[in-house]
Amino acid sequence: MKKEQLIDLYYQMVLIRRVEERGAELYQAGKIGGFMHLY
Repeated sequence: MKKEQLIDLYYQMVLIRRVEERGAELYQAGKIGGFMHLY
């Protein structure tokens, strides 16, 4: 893979992780209803 592709994949992984972490925070604070798998 080219360096640009690797950087893009890394950026996407970091973004996904941030969304997961924020979702977990909101779920634990009771701001998201239903069920959320938190690993």
